[in-house]
Amino acid sequence: MTLINLTPHDITIFAKEGTIVLPGSDKPARLEENTVYGWCVQHDGIEVKLPIVSYGQVFNIPDPDRTKQLIVSQMVAQALPDRLDLFYPYDMVRDNKGVILGCRSLAQWRAS
Repeated sequence: MTLINLTPHDITIFAKEGTIVLPGSDKPARLEENTVYGWCVQHDGIEVKLPIVSYGQVFNIPDPDRTKQLIVSQMVAQALPDRLDLFYPYDMVRDNKGVILGCRSLAQWRAS
């Protein structure tokens, strides 16, 4: 089985047996975002926009292949809950300032 990173970021996985670094993709899987503006609120004299955001089609994702497991963002995985080949970084490892260094595992999304 091969892991393919379809995020724009390098993914570092800290496993018991060692560390894996998967380079980011130059054509990451993306989720179409639709934004409608129209609402706003005033707070301390400053106008804050309150857009309505919806998500549509996923782009740059290959058809399922039994020999490959794809690493995508959690939002992409949630948009395609029936895809058994999609995983996202999980159980994050952070430094003492809270910066993400990598993850300990990969999770699969299931709608409840």
